[in-house]
This record gives sequence, structure tokens and C-alpha cells, in this order.
Amino acid sequence: MKNHTPKKEALRIYRLFYPQIAVIVASRRADQVEALAMNSVISGSSDPPRVVCSLKREAKILAAVRESKSFSMNWMDSRYVKSVDFLGFQRAGKPRDMIEAAGLTWRPGSKTSAPVVSEAAAALECTVDRVIPLGDNDLVIGNVVSARTSRDFSDYWQFKTYNPLIYFGAVPGKKVGRYVLFKRRGQGLVGAPRTSS
Repeated sequence: MKNHTPKKEALRIYRLFYPQIAVIVASRRADQVEALAMNSVISGSSDPPRVVCSLKREAKILAAVRESKSFSMNWMDSRYVKSVDFLGFQRAGKPRDMIEAAGLTWRPGSKTSAPVVSEAAAALECTVDRVIPLGDNDLVIGNVVSARTSRDFSDYWQFKTYNPLIYFGAVPGKKVGRYVLFKRRGQGLVGAPRTSS
């Protein structure tokens, strides 16, 4: 017997996990580059280094991750809020290169075939360890095989040049999310400019 949470309560539970840093997860197969902005990512293990991301089962990127057996995680600066927002919601049409369609560029990974966003403040390349079904999502567990960071990261983020994009969750009934831009240490948070969907 299934025990379902009422929709209103499920939304409240979902909102407890915000705010979070938005990242871009990217993968490719054949001539198709898939990318998705998301916040359902965590460090799963430090020894060996593993990450976990939760992807909707019907997401195109999940098919690319399964086929290529690799993906990248890309931490984006707040100046790329429009690109991240574009990748955060399914759009009409089927661009062959979602990263390019979002106004960003990429290069092939140094250790995998995964596309790494050139503008990212930090990026991890991962190989797929396993995929675990969980409710309406699949958990993708990745082995970190390469890490690249900007000079602003040295054991910890210094926040001298990196201004993380903080996501507060989707606006109910709209294909838009709420972002807040972290300015600089000591300057706090400011609302991101509205993006159009």
C-alpha cells in the first residue's frame, strides 16, 4: 500500500531544501549535447570522491548520461543567471547543443567525453558508478575523475571573484525560478534580474 503525501505538504517539504547553489550538469552522446541547471547535487563520498545527482527519469540528459557513462558538474557565477535559467526549464524545440543554446561554450573533458562549460568557476568530470531508481527520479552516482577550479578556490571559496548563483526554487505554476545573487563577502544578497521564460 502506497502512502502519499498531500500535494501542499509535499511542496512544503520540497521548499525546506532551499536555497541552494545552482549548477549545470552536462553530458553528450553522438552529436547531441545535453545540459540541465539543477540543485539536486551533493558530495556522496570524499574517499573515493563521488557525487550524487537526482535526475527526472524522463530528462533527456539522463539518457545521455546512461549512454556516455560520463557527465560534468559546473558551478556558475551569478553573471550567467540567464543561461542557468534557460537550462533550468524544458523549452520548446530540440537544440543539438543545449550549452550553446544557453549562450555558453564548452570543451571536451580532459578525462571523459563529457562537455565542460568553459565559463564555469569550477567543474568536475565524472564517470557513472551506478544509477539507482528513486521515486520519480533516478540517482546518478558519479566517480570524480577530474576537478578544475578558478583561482578563487583554494581549499575553500574565497568569494573574491566567484559570486555563486543561489536558487530559491521554482515559482508555483510558472516556468521560472527565483534566484538571488551573492554579491561579495560583506555585501550580502541581492535579487537577480527577472528572466523571461
